[in-house]
Amino acid sequence: IQEGKQQWAALVNDTEGNSNWSLTNRSFTVDTLYPQINYTGSSENDSTNLNRNYVLVNISAADANIHSVRLNWNGTNETFASNDGNNYWENKTGLTDGHYSFYASVNDTFGHYNITSTRNIFIDTVTPLISFVTPTINNSITENNYIPVEVSVTETNPLNITFVIANGSVWNSTTYTMTTD
Repeated sequence: IQEGKQQWAALVNDTEGNSNWSLTNRSFTVDTLYPQINYTGSSENDSTNLNRNYVLVNISAADANIHSVRLNWNGTNETFASNDGNNYWENKTGLTDGHYSFYASVNDTFGHYNITSTRNIFIDTVTPLISFVTPTINNSITENNYIPVEVSVTETNPLNITFVIANGSVWNSTTYTMTTD
């Protein structure tokens, strides 16, 4: 039997050659295919760090018999805010700094189900703070071929720190990876 809607009827015959069709046709649908669901181009990529307070989620879902398309946002299932045909989107706004995860799911009227991969987003809108602390020298003359530098950094998601020394037109810099220790 082919995929899709099917119709059937019944014919009865007797030994005397009489026959009769059922008064109405019956129908049924064959659906063995799972719905398709994919992220579209403007959706945030997995493990993205954002310096803004919103996240875009865009998906495309396709099936002849879609029953529902849902967004799972940080463990809570919800309906997408907008859709046009098979395209669904949500713009999560007003988000505070932190970690967010999401995926989308689709099911059809026959119980077939499919989901996207989970994507993790990190929002960090706070500019790092840095200040020199002792024993860093300032406006001093030294006999050493080095200078002691110590800084205090306030940052939730430290990455690296770069020290730059400038002497006229000569610039020298060194970058260090930061740890949260």
